[in-house]
Amino acid sequence: MMLLNLTSPSVHATLKIRAYIAIGRTVFAIGAIAIVSFIASALIGGALLEQKVKSTQLEADRTTLLLNTQGKASITETTKRLNTQVAVLQGVQKRYLQWTPVIAKFSALTPSGIALQSMSFSQNAGKLTFSATAETREDYVAYEKILQASPLFKNIEFPLQTKKANIAFTFTASLVGLPTP
Repeated sequence: MMLLNLTSPSVHATLKIRAYIAIGRTVFAIGAIAIVSFIASALIGGALLEQKVKSTQLEADRTTLLLNTQGKASITETTKRLNTQVAVLQGVQKRYLQWTPVIAKFSALTPSGIALQSMSFSQNAGKLTFSATAETREDYVAYEKILQASPLFKNIEFPLQTKKANIAFTFTASLVGLPTP
């Protein structure tokens, strides 16, 4: 058997190196375990935190929705209200009339002795009211006959005039072919 001399400097140095290596391995192993534990806890904690954030966001959205709908109409009532508004708009669309052709035809019927000042339209009555000035009584009478013969208008109401020149007048005419409500 071989006896070891524990007091010899070479054994002492060897044991010292082995002790340092053992301590180094232990420190390294503990450090590696700590790093792995930190990374794992960060990943798991991040996932749990993200899940909690999503859950909180969903709860906030539900709460907001409940607060916004309290005391308000249900979706069915809102849909009915919107359908009613669409029906009203469709009714207006049926009464839509393109004014540019009507005004162009009306302008073509107006002779040079007549100056139009204003025009207004009553949607409910379907009537146009015009204010104009005739240079002479002859221009006034001729204009009345032109409009009464026109297929654009019906029920033209010209006021009786006794002036001979610069006749200011207002007349009303119903449009022919106006869409009904």
